[in-house]
Amino acid sequence: MNHTTPESPAATSSAFPESSHFACAEALHRLGGDTDLLHMLFSAFAADVPGRLERLEEALRLGSAEGMQRQAHAIKGSAAIIGARRCEELAAVLERQAGAAAGGHAEAATLAGAWDALRTEVLAVLVELEQCTTAFKGS
Repeated sequence: MNHTTPESPAATSSAFPESSHFACAEALHRLGGDTDLLHMLFSAFAADVPGRLERLEEALRLGSAEGMQRQAHAIKGSAAIIGARRCEELAAVLERQAGAAAGGHAEAATLAGAWDALRTEVLAVLVELEQCTTAFKGS
C-alpha cells in the first residue's frame, strides 16, 4: 500500500497534473494519502461510468425518467468519491430533473440539456483521470 501523510490537500498537489474537472489532491487527502486506494477508485470510475452514461442515454431515448434518475444518482455518488465536483453537481441536477419528469413536471428538452452537460463533463473527467493515472505510474 502506498501511503503519504499529507498535511493538507495542497501538500499533495504537486504530485498530480493540474485538473479543472476533479480535485485529485483533495481526494487523496480524504483517503489518508492512500494512493493505491485512490487509483482503485479512479479505475472503478473509469470502468463503471461509461456504461452508466450509455444506460442514461437509453433511458432518455425511451423516456424513462426513473431510469435516468437511477443512473444520474449513481454517477453523482461515483463523482463525489473522486472529487469530481462539477460532475457531481451536474448529475444532481439531472437526477432532480428526472425526478420532476417522473412526476410530470419537466420537459424532455430540459432533460436532454442536462444530459448533454453531464455527458460532456464525464468525458472530460475521464480524460483527466487518465492523465492522473499516468502521473501515478510515473511517481
